[in-house]
Amino acid sequence: MRRIDTTARGLQFSISCLLSLLAGGCGIKELGTVEPNGLGNACTIEGAATASPTSTLVATDLLSCASSACIRPALQLTTNTGPLCTQGCDTDFDCLGGQLRDPADPADRRCASGFSCEIPVPKLSGVSLSCQKVCVCRDFLSNRTSHVIPAGCP
Repeated sequence: MRRIDTTARGLQFSISCLLSLLAGGCGIKELGTVEPNGLGNACTIEGAATASPTSTLVATDLLSCASSACIRPALQLTTNTGPLCTQGCDTDFDCLGGQLRDPADPADRRCASGFSCEIPVPKLSGVSLSCQKVCVCRDFLSNRTSHVIPAGCP
């Protein structure tokens, strides 16, 4: 049985939360959802078109990504998927709900196969996202079921 807080403070929070929910807020995020410009949104990394496919590219402080981080991991597979907004994660569950490619749009370069929680950037001094878990599009990964930890990362 659920107890309802009938104190003035609890009632005030409940009313404001109810009003916020109607506006889409209250600090509660539905599982499997992402913010607009969130996980999987296409983003731009300067120099990505000419960079080696075996290089991991990272851009931070981007206004086009809710997390401010855009990544194009080193390609383990040939794909036409482009750089995408990412977000921090602890498990694959945290990566559910990312934006996916529209199969009817041949120009769409977003992720086709979903996201996995990975450590795509090895330990490098002064490099953003180094040894951090972030959501990575599975289009880039050759082994979509095991999580590889780069050398030097705990």
